[in-house]
Amino acid sequence: MSVKKLLVAGAGQMGAGIVQVSAVAGLDVVMIDVADEFIQRGMAGVEKGLGRLVDKGRMEAAARDAALARITTSTDMAAGADADLFLEVMGPLALADPRRSRHHQDRARDLRARAERRRVLRLREVTRREVKR
Repeated sequence: MSVKKLLVAGAGQMGAGIVQVSAVAGLDVVMIDVADEFIQRGMAGVEKGLGRLVDKGRMEAAARDAALARITTSTDMAAGADADLFLEVMGPLALADPRRSRHHQDRARDLRARAERRRVLRLREVTRREVKR
């Protein structure tokens, strides 16, 4: 199964990084989260990261613009219903925010129900404190 479209559920640092790398690699990407404020913060991180690559001469401005054009955002899960691969990304901040934590549980159920024969991966960021335990 080849992946042409990716749904990333979670616009935090890890989710935004996955979105950036995937869009640069040529995939169409849908980034969703529970609120527009989280999505805007995630897209700001993607734009900043791509801008740094252009500033350092590692990427052409046209390539940056093409990567950004491959990214769509939404708070609605249906926006990525036709994705080939679903990634649910949970970081410590997402788990600490009650809106996001509760939504992650609901979204996981929804992902499994919508996925049918598609692949679903759940990723969880580990903090330094957890690694030291």
